[in-house]
Amino acid sequence: MIPMSIRRPASAALAGVGMAASLTLVVGIGVLPAEASAFSTTADPGSPAPTAAASTGQAEDGLETVPLIVEGAAATAVPAAEDLVLPDDETPLAAQRAPGDEALLQRTVPTAGAVVVGLAWRPAGLGSPRAEIRFRTATGWDEWADVEMTRGEGEDEARSGAGALAPVMSEGMVASGADAIEVRISGLDSAPVTDAHLVLVDGGQEATWPGPGWSAASSTGTTATAVGGVLTATGAPAVISRLRWGASDVPPRPECATPDYGTQLDRFVVHHTAGTNAYSAADSPAILRGIQRYHVDARGWCDIGYNVLVDKFGQVFEGRRGGLEELVVGVHASGHNTNTVGVSVLGDYTKVAPTTAAIDALVRVIAWKSYLHGIDPAGSAVKNGVLMPRVIGHRDVAQTSCPGAIQNHLRDIASRARSQMLTYQPEFTRIVANDGVQRVAPAVVEVDIPVPAGWTATLLDSSGTAVARRSGTVTRRATVTTEFATSHEAVLAAGSYSVRFDGVSTNGKVFSSTTPVRLRYPDGFVAQTPRVVLDVQSGSAGLGTLLTTQALGTPTTAAAVLLRVCASGPTTARISPSDLSPAMAFELHVGSGSTGCALGFVGTGLDRQVRVERPAGASGFRVESLGHLPAAGATTPYWDVAASPFRTDIGWVAGQRIATGNVDGSFRPVAPVSRQAIAAFLYRAAGSPAFSAPASPTFVDVSQTHPFFREIEWLAAAGIADGTDLGGGRQEFRPAAAVSRQAMAAFLYRAYDGSPTEEPSGFSDVTGTPFEAEIRWLAATRITTGNPDGTFRPTAPVSRHAMAAFLRRANEV
Repeated sequence: MIPMSIRRPASAALAGVGMAASLTLVVGIGVLPAEASAFSTTADPGSPAPTAAASTGQAEDGLETVPLIVEGAAATAVPAAEDLVLPDDETPLAAQRAPGDEALLQRTVPTAGAVVVGLAWRPAGLGSPRAEIRFRTATGWDEWADVEMTRGEGEDEARSGAGALAPVMSEGMVASGADAIEVRISGLDSAPVTDAHLVLVDGGQEATWPGPGWSAASSTGTTATAVGGVLTATGAPAVISRLRWGASDVPPRPECATPDYGTQLDRFVVHHTAGTNAYSAADSPAILRGIQRYHVDARGWCDIGYNVLVDKFGQVFEGRRGGLEELVVGVHASGHNTNTVGVSVLGDYTKVAPTTAAIDALVRVIAWKSYLHGIDPAGSAVKNGVLMPRVIGHRDVAQTSCPGAIQNHLRDIASRARSQMLTYQPEFTRIVANDGVQRVAPAVVEVDIPVPAGWTATLLDSSGTAVARRSGTVTRRATVTTEFATSHEAVLAAGSYSVRFDGVSTNGKVFSSTTPVRLRYPDGFVAQTPRVVLDVQSGSAGLGTLLTTQALGTPTTAAAVLLRVCASGPTTARISPSDLSPAMAFELHVGSGSTGCALGFVGTGLDRQVRVERPAGASGFRVESLGHLPAAGATTPYWDVAASPFRTDIGWVAGQRIATGNVDGSFRPVAPVSRQAIAAFLYRAAGSPAFSAPASPTFVDVSQTHPFFREIEWLAAAGIADGTDLGGGRQEFRPAAAVSRQAMAAFLYRAYDGSPTEEPSGFSDVTGTPFEAEIRWLAATRITTGNPDGTFRPTAPVSRHAMAAFLRRANEV
């Protein structure tokens, strides 16, 4: 959707309508191009009074405002609306005044595709006038219907800060299928208003409808299809995604970038949009685009307010952005937007019965969402201190007639939804063996459980015999992480296995899935009898515990220990070598309503201790030690450097605390050195000098929360490294990028105050390179000896063990 602006008409609208008892407007629905301006509480002081012919509001990008009074127009008799004949041209009728006290305005423009209409004004006193509207369709004029006017519906106004300043507005009413509308406002003597106007919105051209493969049958069935990545659960209603109906996913304001989410579904609030029911099935996507435009551009909300929308043909549409399966906070019922799902039916059902197709669609939506969130739609729950049914109408929580006659069907809808959800068959939607995580693979397995359920995970050996089981429950859709490292108090041997997940959902359905896995450990791993080293059931104990190798039950020479960490959610625990920043930690994340375990190697570091951090209040927190990896010799604290030709250099940088290794106790000698790592190495090699980092980051990609923010800022301030110029005074550092050997030469030359030398480097591949002088200095000082073939390979990345050798030799120059 192209962003649109709202225009305020030049007239002062209904300023000072003390002599008028009512106001009537008849307007053809149209959209005409013009300049844009914004809503304002008053008219521009210097604006000339418009003529009757100029009273047509003007539009841009599919949205138009039309004033409801024209100043200075002649007063004449008003013909009955039933006698109105829309002219073929664009000439509006004059403003008119009927006999007696009623002030009336009548005006027409040709139809040009508006699909949604709204009414707005600004109160000029206490009280509220009565507004009524009716639409002219192919069968004539509809009956008069009251228009409910509100200032706002809650959360989005609070986020924008505009709620108290917003005009009083109606909901966006469906106008498709109508060629004229008539508005009647009464009670203005006691409740005057200003800036009264209509907002007309067209549906835009974002989507071609019907789309390829679309049919009425395919859009109203009950078989779930992955439309735009929306659906996964078996039994879900077919839903037309935001992508298919042409929604805009561009947040209108920065505070709208991230949707808000609830925690536990309480109930459903059913609405109708009001307006005409004369639309066709093919009109519905354009109507949704019009409602989104009205909510965003006229009402100032972050997105379309409803979570789900349904039309009279039974088509179901994804509403507010944030994930149809999630509990997104909408804007549809003030005070009742959080932990509810707002479902709205397109059209007005105040005086007509809803279609069977629309009722059936409501049943499907409510059954599926209840199933996902584990509630009984036919039950009751307390909300704001009041016990109410799980399925209610808007009028149950607001002064409104919404959702009209649909209210009479809500009890039956809830009962049918309960029956339908009992037929749904769940399935595990994703099982991932985390191959390679923390170098224990794939002992940690993740599975997505789409509904509240009890689950059991069974590890089977190659003969199909169960060797280990894990189990738990989830109270809502969740990802469960489980691990398999022990069976009968013994560490499992490496080899091929399979994991079978079995679940029982809240509707009594059984589901199962199996995936192959392979368990392996790094060379040199020594298993031990599992040992509980920390067990905290509640409270603040264990918030920042240090565990020595003795407490872990491992030798003092252990470079890393294999830990199993389990907790009840929600929590995030961090485990790291004591000499590493907590920001570089092995983490366990457990979501709300579930339990989880993680398995991984954690280095003991130079201090031979492991730090365990957990948030206050986390319950059921347990850490077990399962074995260890010995250090690769007495000169190094790492377990993976035995084969490195620079093992002694690695031991030196470790002893000088220039390099602290990785979370899992490894050094990863052949891995390339990143730019952020070389910043840390050089800062520590310089003795970690006192340095005050600037308040504003130098580089756009290194914020103050970056784990190496201080080191990178020091590197830049010392003139050792700069960034890439992005223009406009902006630079990026690219902290994760690998450092080339020639860039490494430049860094060391600047850090160690290198001096120019004319001595040839002896390398065959450095002449003409951008850092040839620095490489010559590197060779002259014997910091580098190059490769056996006489090359330096300037553009190749520098490895971590080679960097250890370069740093040690540079320190001795």
